[in-house]
Amino acid sequence: MKGVKLDEKKIDAKVTGSEVAVFADRGRIGQVIANLVSNAIKYTDEKGKITIDISKVENNAVMVVEDTGIGISPEEQTRVFERFYRTDKSRTRKTGGAGIGLSISKAIVQSHNGTIRCESEPGVGSKFIVSLPEKSRGRFSCPLDTRMTEEPSP
Repeated sequence: MKGVKLDEKKIDAKVTGSEVAVFADRGRIGQVIANLVSNAIKYTDEKGKITIDISKVENNAVMVVEDTGIGISPEEQTRVFERFYRTDKSRTRKTGGAGIGLSISKAIVQSHNGTIRCESEPGVGSKFIVSLPEKSRGRFSCPLDTRMTEEPSP
């Protein structure tokens, strides 16, 4: 499964919303975006859908990465941000990964005084919501690159 691209899985992916200004470490927030998108690709079956929506809610920039993938059970949703934790379904698939991407993403988001949470239903898909306080500098945008692979760049 390593290195599977959007077009290889025939995933319908789109970015909606608008650019919102935030004060953030571009590289670190890019790492969060890459991780969430690569997970969406990894756990979405062929011909599935991924949507990335960016909006302003009150004084926050909000990014939602939603997929039609395998989903996560309610009891596991609270644990997906733990270091080295992998859901039972992800362990049974040959998807690779060490279970640290979401833990790192959570630490990065929290270091920016933001929040990250998961909403999911098994067999329907997952939605990861990142909220960062809006400031006067920087950008929170997500250009969708169909060359994005499952493994985020280091």
